[in-house]
Parts: sequence; structure tokens; C-alpha cells
Amino acid sequence: MAQGLAGNAADIDYHYDGAWQATPFPLTRPFPEWHLGLGTTYHESGTLWMGDNPQTSVTDSVGRFHHVSNAYVCDQSLFPTVGSVNPVLTGLTLAKQIAESL
Repeated sequence: MAQGLAGNAADIDYHYDGAWQATPFPLTRPFPEWHLGLGTTYHESGTLWMGDNPQTSVTDSVGRFHHVSNAYVCDQSLFPTVGSVNPVLTGLTLAKQIAESL
């Protein structure tokens, strides 16, 4: 999917080890020790912005990309912030709302 959007695998960057990398996280490499403890997982959100202005937002108010035709986002990336420990139920509610609007 990412390669389809990027158009070329060489145009995809991955963020881990505190920097952008040209290759995905190696699946054969063990996760760091800090990743194993309870309460140390992260729920990234807010990586995309909803809004009416394509100059200041990535999607419109129903999660449709401004610059990619007929593609939608329906997950926590649209959240401005995470309001709880686990935002999955709120993300599912958002996905349901977007699906119903389609």
C-alpha cells in the first residue's frame, strides 16, 4: 500500500532508532527491552490533520485525502491527541462514522 501511494519503494522512509531509515524495521531484530514492559507501548496519533483547507490539512472532515482521489483514512492518525490510554474504541467509532458517510 505504501509503495502504491509513494509510486516507488525508494521514496518510502521509515522512522525508528530515532531517525528516518531507508529500509523497514528488520523483523529478525529483537525489540528493545523497554518495549517488553506493561504501560510502555505507544498509540501514535495526530500524524494527519483533518480540515477544509488542503494547504493546512491532509483530509477533509470525513477522512478523505485532499490530494489522493477516492482514498480515506479511518484510524487514530486523524486524532488531534490521544485522550486515553488506549484509543482503539474511539478509532473504531471514527471508522464506523466514515464508513457510514461513504
